[in-house]
Amino acid sequence: MFSSIRTVMAVILSIVVMTSSTWVLWLAVAEHEELFLESQKNNLFALTRNMANDLVPYMEQTERDSFALNIVLLRLEPYNNVINATIYDNEYNQVEHYVGRGARRTEQGLQEPPIDPSDYELGISIEQGKLISLERIGEQAFPVGYLLIVNDLNTSLAESRRSLIFRTTPWVVLLLTATIFLSLIMLRRSFKPLELLSRFTQMVIDSKDYTSRHNVQGTSEIKRLGEHINRLMATIEGELSINQQQTQTLMEQQVTMTQLANFDSLTGLPNRQFVMDTIRIELSRAKRADSDLILMFFDLDGFKGINDSLGHETGDMILIEVAERVKAILRDGDILARLGGDEFLIIPDRDVTELNMATVSERVLSAFVEPFKLKGLSLRVGLSIGVAKAREAGYDLSQLVSNADLAMYRSKARGRGVYTIFSPEMSESHKRKILIANSIEAAIEENQFSLYYQPKINLNGEIDSLEALIRWHHPELGPIMPSEFIPVAEQAGKITSITQWVLNQASKELVELMSIYSPKIRLAINLSVHDLRHSELFNWMAMFC
Repeated sequence: MFSSIRTVMAVILSIVVMTSSTWVLWLAVAEHEELFLESQKNNLFALTRNMANDLVPYMEQTERDSFALNIVLLRLEPYNNVINATIYDNEYNQVEHYVGRGARRTEQGLQEPPIDPSDYELGISIEQGKLISLERIGEQAFPVGYLLIVNDLNTSLAESRRSLIFRTTPWVVLLLTATIFLSLIMLRRSFKPLELLSRFTQMVIDSKDYTSRHNVQGTSEIKRLGEHINRLMATIEGELSINQQQTQTLMEQQVTMTQLANFDSLTGLPNRQFVMDTIRIELSRAKRADSDLILMFFDLDGFKGINDSLGHETGDMILIEVAERVKAILRDGDILARLGGDEFLIIPDRDVTELNMATVSERVLSAFVEPFKLKGLSLRVGLSIGVAKAREAGYDLSQLVSNADLAMYRSKARGRGVYTIFSPEMSESHKRKILIANSIEAAIEENQFSLYYQPKINLNGEIDSLEALIRWHHPELGPIMPSEFIPVAEQAGKITSITQWVLNQASKELVELMSIYSPKIRLAINLSVHDLRHSELFNWMAMFC
């Protein structure tokens, strides 16, 4: 209903002032009525006594002069509120009666009968709005009559009240108006600091500027409120500053965590997790669009040897240089990522033609023609690249990476420093290698291997030694040549089991061979490079031979 506390206070103050003024006016009227009544009593008493004294000579006469008595009663004519006046003898018999102006105003007043004086005591009485004065004529011991005057008290009181109100109302209204006006001015001045404080808080809400401060004004309460708001603003500003610093720290930490989670800390390239998620998205997009996607997989040739001989610091420097060289020859939109170790992955942007695959692969290979200049050393590092297409992998991420990996190892088998594009035949070859690797242990337990002995002839045409040659007849794949299963066993880490079987089997068959050829026959057994590195090699030979 009210828009502000100042309006509420102004209304309340106006009501209080008007109520107080009305109450004061009522008290003033009540006090005036009491004073007026007392004045009327005194005046009427004095008038009655004076007229009673004047009537003494006329009432003592044996023959009363009616004219003289009426002349005395006519003195009441100037009094507007006198209803009537009556002269009585000692026996309260009416001698003369006067109808005053107060009775002559109405027809009812003219017909009003005289009052019986015996019902009243001497002095002033009030009855039914009338002021009645009864006074003795003559001495107290020898009265000659009585004078009774009836005055209209209500009319005179109303006229006096009306006159008082008419005289005081303009001044009361003027004083009331001035009081309210001055009070409103004082309220406005008193509430001005509070209004300024309200505007300040609204400005802060709109601008969000918590560095602002309020110019403290006003009385002690409003001043304290302004000071408290300034302290609150200072607290909010401090908390916001702390929150901003913490938010900035959290954002920086989030960026760092995102960087650590998605990028390789050494080269700055996307890491395995990030690039796999990216490939998964690209595969979904390519599948929906019925398009293709190229994945290039490569690692460094001979990197392990450099790492072992020159240390991991040098190896890290090479990896950083590799990343820089490859990034330099790629186009905008191509993605280069480090999967881990010396393995890298490239996703060329959109172009999936055979020409583009060959072009990008040759550019990457050409980036490593120049040797690496590190710590005063000139190091040549080659790489082998495998290329695969998403459509051939059925848009499956694992199969796509596996295909590229197979193609890369085919490049290594071809002599390294080349690239190979995946073909379905490689997958079949890979499956055959996996089956061979998984069958080696069963082949040893089930004696699927056998030894053949190739004689060696000396210059005299005599057999002086034999070479043990291992052969494998697989129950499903049939005969498998050593040139096929030996590399698989070396890669699978199972070559030592085959070597131990060969040593054991050859030692068993050596006695029969000596009986057939000569007790001095010599037996040659082929060993893998992995066997020569094994610390237990001589123990095996001592145990079986």
